[in-house]
Amino acid sequence: MLRVAVLAGFLVIAPLFPTRAATAQGLPGDSLISSSTVLAIPGGALDKRQRLSHLNERSSTPGYLLRSSTGSLIAAADGTASIRVLLPHFELKHNSEIPFTLNDGSLWAGRGLNGRLTFGFTAQRGGLKLVLAPQLVHSENAHFDLPPPELEDQSIFAAPWYRGPDSADLPLRLGSEPYTGLQIGESTLAYSSEKLLFGISSASQWWGPGIENALIISNNAPGFPHLFVGTDAPLSVLKGKLEGKLVAGVLSPSLVHGGDDSGRRSLSGLVAAYRPDAADWLTVGAARVVYASLSNPVGVVTRVADVFTRWSTGRDTTQASAGDAHEQMLSVFARGVFPGSGAELYAEWARVDLPDDLRDFLLVPDHTQGYTLGLAWARPVFSAVVRLGGEVTYLEESAAYSSRPGRSFYTSRVIPEGYTNQGRSVGAAIGPGGSSQTGTADVYFPGGSLGLFAGRIRWANDAYYRAGPGRTSYLGHDVLVFGGVRGGWDMGSYMVEPSVAYGMRYNFLFQNPLIGIEGEQAVDVANWTLQLSIAPGR
Repeated sequence: MLRVAVLAGFLVIAPLFPTRAATAQGLPGDSLISSSTVLAIPGGALDKRQRLSHLNERSSTPGYLLRSSTGSLIAAADGTASIRVLLPHFELKHNSEIPFTLNDGSLWAGRGLNGRLTFGFTAQRGGLKLVLAPQLVHSENAHFDLPPPELEDQSIFAAPWYRGPDSADLPLRLGSEPYTGLQIGESTLAYSSEKLLFGISSASQWWGPGIENALIISNNAPGFPHLFVGTDAPLSVLKGKLEGKLVAGVLSPSLVHGGDDSGRRSLSGLVAAYRPDAADWLTVGAARVVYASLSNPVGVVTRVADVFTRWSTGRDTTQASAGDAHEQMLSVFARGVFPGSGAELYAEWARVDLPDDLRDFLLVPDHTQGYTLGLAWARPVFSAVVRLGGEVTYLEESAAYSSRPGRSFYTSRVIPEGYTNQGRSVGAAIGPGGSSQTGTADVYFPGGSLGLFAGRIRWANDAYYRAGPGRTSYLGHDVLVFGGVRGGWDMGSYMVEPSVAYGMRYNFLFQNPLIGIEGEQAVDVANWTLQLSIAPGR
């Protein structure tokens, strides 16, 4: 009954807010409360349209490779004293048989009906800027069959392959009960000086050029509370434009993993992007994060400099006994945008273990590597625009593992929770040892859009190979193949975006009888995912 009431409330509240959106330059008039504005969540309607506009020179690219959900609002604030209502963003997602949740932030889209409402307001006075955007979240979290735990003291919801040398807090299901709660959501308090921006935030972030996966920080997990300092606008450096951001935040464990103070970790991260004046179609960048065990959240202040000072890795297990347990990841990325041909190319390459020296790198550059490659092409056809896109992400261990053992992305030998927040990967949505291939085809026309999408994800493949053929819990690659249709309709200041996807999950959670189990069938699960987003679209 509570679930029905919450979801009905989502539908009733959204239309009651003002629907006249603010421009980036602010609204006319002298009143303190001046109409409304919008929140551009990574991957949402506004974000998609902004990226498409890069291909026809209708908007510029600076800031896009190190963006956050509140970044555009903070940047657009002009210092005039004002308060603006945020146009609410409403989302529904239903999975028929098993969870399917990628880049959903605070929303855990388990089996059943799930919903989220983002609302709030912005305020500014002088250099002080506030975005308060709490989120009301509901997850039905309905039952589905799981394989029995291998250890007596292990939760049935925990993935048995994320322990020991490849530990991570990535449960298969977030408990057994439905969840409804109000979270701080996409909120930021910042102060702008002439060139720098300082603040505290819980807003989701996206570092790098990927559309489906970001290797270092994405909005796959809920946004984590963090302090930050960064450029307020691109700086002129070395005949080009430079942007950067330094963050120090706190990662939290899931309830399945204990949910107590011992599972907290600090995260120190730095990202920078550079666009040369002589080739303003190109943006190159790099990102690095260091995460470590944290007993007290206040202690994160002392961890700000970790990204500069801590360079050893988890393969040196002596650091744990010395009380210095930490892990790191490093990535470099690039994006080229060619409006004349309506195309973009992008790539990100990352490593978990840093090379010992140049010789080490030259001999085994693929050791603990991961990468994303993508492209998109858009051309006008009559009164519409056709956009085609594709992306490949690969986080599976390379052949170098046979002579030099490494570990999966986002897992750790010395930090049991790994690189996660509230039970989900902070980086790529496909998770440790995963790989994916996706393709999209969309037509944007006046008043809406219509598109097709398809993809394949191989989950936790490192775990499949490490377990060995004699263990019945890890038999057969766990692979999802999916496809669907999506659309969008312009409803004034809102964009209504429904989508329908069908997926077949082969050997769900490695359940396959080919070795060691006779008389049973492989567990293949067909799942329908229905989604509806009612989001500000201007």
